[in-house]
Amino acid sequence: MNADADKAGPSVVAFKSLTPPVLVWLLIQLVAILIPTLGVSLSANFVQPPQAAALKEMIFAQMASAALLFPFLMRDGRAAIAVVLSCFPFLQFAGVMASTPLSRIAIASAFVSVWLITLALWRAALRPRWQMWGVAIASLLTLGGLVIWYLEVEFEGSHVTAFHGLIAAAWSQLDQPNFTSWIPLLVVFIAGCGAAKKIPFPDASRAKTM
Repeated sequence: MNADADKAGPSVVAFKSLTPPVLVWLLIQLVAILIPTLGVSLSANFVQPPQAAALKEMIFAQMASAALLFPFLMRDGRAAIAVVLSCFPFLQFAGVMASTPLSRIAIASAFVSVWLITLALWRAALRPRWQMWGVAIASLLTLGGLVIWYLEVEFEGSHVTAFHGLIAAAWSQLDQPNFTSWIPLLVVFIAGCGAAKKIPFPDASRAKTM
């Protein structure tokens, strides 16, 4: 039996196809960039012109969709790298459309990329049965604070701040960058580094695409 195994040679590592997660990720970003490009206002009192909100809309789309879909988008190391790298051109294009200074675009892009890397680390660390709990927590960190802000606006007329979740913290980098708004993100990132044993990067010479 051992002799047969030796003759069979090294085991073949199966790569998962990059196409499904990358295609879904690109479609999400294309929709997000088309909304301001077409001049669509998302509410009756929406900022004018609508293109001025392009970067905030892109940040929202990227961070929220990644939180909801990270077990699928970040399903292996190659997919995670593709997702992170492909976010930058869309952020830059949205930033130019919104007439945002390049330095602010860079800071906001760094914030979004750290969030995506954090999700990739937690995807590698979490067992499949715990991944939906991860989605719930990631959604709470990104969207939960915005729900609270919406209720506050309805009843008290407050403004969104970095304390309204990670998306709001990313938005705050466009107006007044500060280290304090990075702290919650960095805590989750450091915890992910400790939890993740590894993100699989199989040997390409032995890999077989599924």
